[in-house]
Amino acid sequence: MSLYSNIKNNYKFTPNLKLSKEDYWDLHLINDENRFCGLDLNDVVKEDKCLYTFFKLNELTPVLKSENVWLEDYTPDLVLKNVGFNCLDNGYIDFDILRKSDCEYCLDKYLNSTLIINSDFNSLILKQINGYEKTNISYEVNQNNEEEISYLDFNGGFYQGFFKLEGYDYEILPTRAQEEMSFIFDLHPKNLTNDKIYLNDLYPNNKGIFFYMGIKSENKFFNVSPEIINTPITNIDSIFYGCDINTQIKTSTDLPLLKHSYDIETDNKFLFYDRTVKGLKAGSEPDNYIFKNEQNYKEIETENKFITYDRTPSGKQVGCENGDDINRYIIDTKFDVADNAFSLIRKDDGSLGYRLITMNCDKELVVEEEFSDINLIPTDTWTNIVVRMIFDRPLIKCNKQRKFKLYFYVNNKLKFISKELNEIMFRGLTSDKTKQETVPYNISIGGGTLGLSQTVYNGYSNSFALNKDIEKYFCGTFIGGIRNFGIYYCQMDYEKIFNNYNVKIYT
Repeated sequence: MSLYSNIKNNYKFTPNLKLSKEDYWDLHLINDENRFCGLDLNDVVKEDKCLYTFFKLNELTPVLKSENVWLEDYTPDLVLKNVGFNCLDNGYIDFDILRKSDCEYCLDKYLNSTLIINSDFNSLILKQINGYEKTNISYEVNQNNEEEISYLDFNGGFYQGFFKLEGYDYEILPTRAQEEMSFIFDLHPKNLTNDKIYLNDLYPNNKGIFFYMGIKSENKFFNVSPEIINTPITNIDSIFYGCDINTQIKTSTDLPLLKHSYDIETDNKFLFYDRTVKGLKAGSEPDNYIFKNEQNYKEIETENKFITYDRTPSGKQVGCENGDDINRYIIDTKFDVADNAFSLIRKDDGSLGYRLITMNCDKELVVEEEFSDINLIPTDTWTNIVVRMIFDRPLIKCNKQRKFKLYFYVNNKLKFISKELNEIMFRGLTSDKTKQETVPYNISIGGGTLGLSQTVYNGYSNSFALNKDIEKYFCGTFIGGIRNFGIYYCQMDYEKIFNNYNVKIYT
């Protein structure tokens, strides 16, 4: 018997359903007796196996740690020995700005800073961010107590941390969801007026970013300038503000930090054996073969087209040869950025939406963003927000990029649905793991990310190798209160949204 027949035969009034095309509707059949589960906040947080990370933002501390623990068995210590290269930029590693002229201190921080990943990192850790250079910018976060409610007031600052390390055995959140991924927040937007300078003053279009996920910046050691793409970097003996220190900067694995190329010894004969003029012949090969690995391009002295013909974004295609003896293909940082940066935004007009960067068919970066009607998230009012990221098909091992839509729920009601978008593919940079420690797989709450806006370089100026897409579109902050934040990795259907909202899980 059909569902309609059951209703018709057992209910004396014939149902009459009318839906307005001007609103969003999320329909579910549910037993009203079971709507209120009777669980308190602590029980919900501990027992909900889909809630991968949850923060109660009710106390001002330099470091926030998730209420959930997802690596119960994580015991070995992992020591990151190269974090000084990337973590001084945003203040993740402590640095005394007043000692910026102390060359010995600066070099020690840059070369010898370490981060130990131990049992303390068995759940997501977010650290309060403070920009390195522009000290006149306010990164203020305060604790606010109103009656029985305590929460954090974001007045220019935000928290940021990583959930996975590229090339290392550490991951506390999945990089791809099976069918759905959802984000939950309690926001209290405010109007802030004073004489301080904020990131939002530098990037007005980014004001209101309250959540970010993806790479915290592009590869800062990657030279993308066409004018100097073939110019060796020789000025590697000075660091920070003109300090003259006679040393060559290398990573913990002995890779030059700034040198364009380095040689890799290999006995892989398939790289060099071919029937071209320069191809090696059996019996005439040297003991070791040198493969020149460039940071901004890979250059191989051979006509062997099988090296550069492939299905990658930069691979050559038949008929597109340039006739060079050198097979060269560019490793462009835009391929690191595309589908690797995602943010949620509440604008000053009260609209709610998203922003991400993807790539079009011409392999050009494109910013995608959409916003709801205005006045959806009012000022000076607590609003519960749930954002569901629902994919077009389940995740199968090694399957290709999927599509998804975003469903925005405000105070228990579906208010806005996005268009279909390319799946966000959280991943590492095209770089050695020692040069990108803590750069990919980042999460921010209360703001976006600094990008390369306050990068600490050694031996050359900030204009040398910057690719500022992340800075341009995601460097901004939310102004107002946030008291709860969480991420789900299971189906967040309306029953769960309804129950969580009504048992005050986020209040």
